[in-house]
Amino acid sequence: MNTAEIRSRVIGVICDILYSPDGPEDDVQDSDTLAGLGIESLESLDLAFQLEEEFNIDLPNEVHGEWKTIKDVVTTVI
Repeated sequence: MNTAEIRSRVIGVICDILYSPDGPEDDVQDSDTLAGLGIESLESLDLAFQLEEEFNIDLPNEVHGEWKTIKDVVTTVI
């Protein structure tokens, strides 16, 4: 899986949390902040859990608190 595919799937998970499965994925940019999208601490924890399921990975417990931008999340998954 390449970086563009990972990015697309990460943004899909984020849009599922914020909007619905049909959320506006095209509007989300790598430089967007999670806070600017409306993702606060509880949502970032949910995001971490959902990414673990989506990619079948284990993330460190504290990693969700370190994410600031979409790029940070994608880099963690890569």
